[in-house]
Amino acid sequence: KAGSVLLPDKYVISFNQIGRNTNQIGQLMCHNNDNYIFDKVGIMLHGRNNFSSKLVKVIKHGRGHVYRSLHWLVQSLQSKKISLGAVVTEDKNRAARHLKKCAAEQKIPVVPASWIIRSLFERKLLPVDDQNHHLSPSPPIEVPSCSAQQEWSQEI
Repeated sequence: KAGSVLLPDKYVISFNQIGRNTNQIGQLMCHNNDNYIFDKVGIMLHGRNNFSSKLVKVIKHGRGHVYRSLHWLVQSLQSKKISLGAVVTEDKNRAARHLKKCAAEQKIPVVPASWIIRSLFERKLLPVDDQNHHLSPSPPIEVPSCSAQQEWSQEI
């Protein structure tokens, strides 16, 4: 029917890993309500305002901390308020050399925004190569197939 609303079980993809979560890069832990994907993670966003405002919501929803400057990110790491810091850029090639140099001095990785997206798909923080601060290669994301008959709403 046109204008009808589908129930969430008709369009939401359920994963078998609901009971698993992480608090550090690459380490899975048993799920409890205190662990979120960006728990104890501090992120400085580098890019346009539109880019930053969208990712701030995602990071904070996962209990991450967002910083406006590298200085505050470093201070939070040193005071142990967060256990991991990263600079997430809209376009890694356009990030200033000075920012990359200062982050490297503090051993903070500079990663593209796809790191956050891929971490969300994997339901864990993806590891970063310590030497070059590049994303470690990961297998392609697989969408689970559904054997049930798919029903589409009229809007699609």
